[in-house]
Order: sequence, then C-alpha cells, then structure tokens
Amino acid sequence: MHTNHRMQTYWEETQAYVRGTWPKITEGDLKKINGSYDAFLLCLREYYGHFPLTEAQARDKLKAFYNGLDEKRGVKAVSL
Repeated sequence: MHTNHRMQTYWEETQAYVRGTWPKITEGDLKKINGSYDAFLLCLREYYGHFPLTEAQARDKLKAFYNGLDEKRGVKAVSL
C-alpha cells in the first residue's frame, strides 16, 4: 500500500499519531486533511517548512507507524 492509501485506511489511528508527532497540526487541520496524504503534506509544509527533508522524514515516520499497525493486525508490512 502506498502512503496515501495507508493514511486513508488507518485515518482514525493516524490522527492521534500526527498530533503527537507534529503538534503544530491542529484538530481543524486534521478535519481538512481527512485522510489525504497530499493535504497532510501541505500542512507540514505550512507549519514546518524544510522540504523535501521534512517530507522524507514524515514518510519514514508514517511508514514505521503503519508497519507497526500492520504487524499488530497480522498484515505483511510493505514499503512505501
């Protein structure tokens, strides 16, 4: 699964992770993002800048987070 699909699939779990990892992202932002990886990247860029480094770090953090969720659910981990 690609990042966008995984974010949509795990959106409920992702929201708390995003707020804990990137605290500048607000509840209002999460409603706008609504599982869209592209909208998430726009928020990251707005609040944190430093692209493409920030994007690569975010992708790596999300990949590890989603692989952990997959492992808990017995799904084979995939690369992004």
